[in-house]
Amino acid sequence: MIGYLALTAAVAAPANLDATKFAYEFKKDDKRVYAIELTGDMEGQEVLMKGNVTVNILDVKKDGAKAEIVGTDLVFEVDGQEMPAGGNFESVHNLNKYGMPEDVLFEGFEAVVYVAVITTYLPNADLDEGDKFKIKQELGGFDLFGDGKYTGHEKFKDKDYSVLEMKGEGGPPEDEEPAYIEIKSFFDKATGQVFRTESIVEIAGQGELDLTVTLKADD
Repeated sequence: MIGYLALTAAVAAPANLDATKFAYEFKKDDKRVYAIELTGDMEGQEVLMKGNVTVNILDVKKDGAKAEIVGTDLVFEVDGQEMPAGGNFESVHNLNKYGMPEDVLFEGFEAVVYVAVITTYLPNADLDEGDKFKIKQELGGFDLFGDGKYTGHEKFKDKDYSVLEMKGEGGPPEDEEPAYIEIKSFFDKATGQVFRTESIVEIAGQGELDLTVTLKADD
């Protein structure tokens, strides 16, 4: 009898209404435009890259979407001197259910565009504050492995966001020493979008970079 009552109570117990759903809900023709800025020191040289990255959802699939990733107004500077690499870039990819582009070609300045999108990773899960999750992404030209945690809430420009903090290693699969990556992600529960990410990328023997990715207001 006691066992029956316990089972009945478990079945009747409501779902945790305080949990936050960190997942993408893709819709055809949706568009996200991010302003990106990369700064830091690479092999003793000060580097700067900034511009816009747009993710256009072309079609919705069972476990993700088909999307066009576009980089515009990209500026790349080394020690204050603008480099010829830059301008515009576009490519079409499948996005998995975590929002990650598959079959990326990770080289040149385009790598920063992909890393900007990769920092907007969502664990595709309902999480309570303090919950942890694993990250395992094999994206063709880039792998990302690590751990994450829903650390709570934080204000940015007077608005409250749910915060994920992630740490791990990433880089092309052939790299013997992948980069160490930390990502702090500000998630807007009301819109279901990643509003901002703040990342640190440490590349062995080369230097450390800071990358910010911020969702721009609709045009």
